[in-house]
Amino acid sequence: MITATRLGRESANGYITVTTEQAATSDGDLDLIAIELAVNGQHPQLTEAEALEAARILTDRGVGPTATAQRLGVPLHRIYAWRERNWTPKSTGRPTRKESAS
Repeated sequence: MITATRLGRESANGYITVTTEQAATSDGDLDLIAIELAVNGQHPQLTEAEALEAARILTDRGVGPTATAQRLGVPLHRIYAWRERNWTPKSTGRPTRKESAS
């Protein structure tokens, strides 16, 4: 197993890296590069699951709910809802990408 280490991982400018072995999860549901861009204040288009994961990462790094919501461009109440659900996505009843490909 090879883990990528990007330049700036421990940089003084505070850039947060997301440990990745590939650009997306094996089921294709999370774009890890987009998540890394989002936690660093850029605004890529994220799915609900990607935004949730970005919020979890920021919270784990000690970023407060208000700053997390602002950085990700999501309402504050959504951060609280995700945290209350222990960072698990809300079930939509729709199949995942992996299930629909079967």
